[in-house]
Amino acid sequence: MNENKLEEVIIRPAEIEDEDRIIEFLREHWIIKNHVFTRRRDLFENCHLIDGRITYLLAEGKDTGTLYGIYGYSYNNADFTKPDISAVIFQTLKSPNPSLGIEMVLELQKITNCRVLFCPGIVKKTRGLYQYLGYQTGTMKHYYRLNDLAEYKIAVVNNKNIIFKEETEPFTLKRMSSLEKIKEKFKFSDYKHIVPYRDAWSVEHRYFKNIGYQYIIYGIFDLTDTCRALVVGREIECIGSRVFKIVDFIGEDTAFGHCYQGIDSLLKENEYEYIDFYEVGIKDSIMADAGFTLRDPADTNIIPNYFEPFEQRNVDIYYFTTVTENFHTFRTDSGQDRPNFIEEIGEE
Repeated sequence: MNENKLEEVIIRPAEIEDEDRIIEFLREHWIIKNHVFTRRRDLFENCHLIDGRITYLLAEGKDTGTLYGIYGYSYNNADFTKPDISAVIFQTLKSPNPSLGIEMVLELQKITNCRVLFCPGIVKKTRGLYQYLGYQTGTMKHYYRLNDLAEYKIAVVNNKNIIFKEETEPFTLKRMSSLEKIKEKFKFSDYKHIVPYRDAWSVEHRYFKNIGYQYIIYGIFDLTDTCRALVVGREIECIGSRVFKIVDFIGEDTAFGHCYQGIDSLLKENEYEYIDFYEVGIKDSIMADAGFTLRDPADTNIIPNYFEPFEQRNVDIYYFTTVTENFHTFRTDSGQDRPNFIEEIGEE
């Protein structure tokens, strides 16, 4: 008889001393072997050592200390008393508690006192769990804008569906090279109603103090030279070509619709094959105004999402959220834009 069969399973916040156990758990049980956290402790700490805490929830046997589950999460702002958090890594093993997964989701919300818990990047089979809890689930919209090129190496273009238009109210894209400049020009607090709320701390942590990628941040400025939104992305070079992925957007949605000419310049000046954008929350009409095409099931083009290693295929990203009003999520959330082969950064 299994002595642990009726063992009580305790769910608790991780402590600094649990870091080795979490990494070892990933090494032994994560569905994808050789996870980057098991190779680069500095990346793990960069993502999950926040304010002196390891941002994980653990489930362990009360008597044996057996680790039955881990649930990682990430803060979207520095309001740690009522934060907006995204789930990052969620893995449970067979345990004496058949409801362990559900209980960990509920406990994470309780101990963090979060305004919203969400995650882009859930595996398809877990959608039933979140639907059972009454949360909204769905598929992120994948938009792209092609450059008008004679040849494409990264994308597969069977239909060059490029939107040509004249800009009637040109907003400008200006590169923002420092956090100080961003805080001087952009008022984060005007967008606290957006869920999750992304503040200057989040921008600093994710894009200026991150390990791995070099991000480019553009401000969208209106005709009065007021910064109405921030667009965050990065260049990817692969097989002799390059693309630009928008990974985050902060600010006024409608401002993005006035950027047709600015985005056109980015495409042409940098010779990108395309610019793509996974998102939830921005209206289709705004995306169309900016010249973007929705990749839907009828689209025969291939706009790759994976580059580590490179996979020339379309990818659907599934998500859940506990809050639907004013909800926005993008590729950077939940570790979706975290490096997989960090040792090779700068060579890709």
